[in-house]
Amino acid sequence: QTFATMPIIVLCTFIMRQFTPEIKPQLLWSARTGSGAGDEHLKLGMALDERSIYATNANGVVTAVDKANGQQRWQANTKLDLTTAPGTGDGIVVAGSLYGDIVALNSQNGA
Repeated sequence: QTFATMPIIVLCTFIMRQFTPEIKPQLLWSARTGSGAGDEHLKLGMALDERSIYATNANGVVTAVDKANGQQRWQANTKLDLTTAPGTGDGIVVAGSLYGDIVALNSQNGA
């Protein structure tokens, strides 16, 4: 430690000792949405709207999960090598492929 960093460490330690959590997070549900990115080393994220959480995987599968209860709403196999996280808005879910294809699905049913 240098002298310059010591006051910051002391201040952080002081603040952390005074922190009292007001809520206790609890797991409401969990869901599997597919096999992920495999060996591609991709970090595919998720998107959400008012009702669903959307996920993609490298095998081309797009999954919609109900935010309220974790139940799968729909799943669509695009048959593309997806390399992007989904995006959503205006009633559609979009994702991009390894070769530049863009797929757009209906957010209500995956069609």
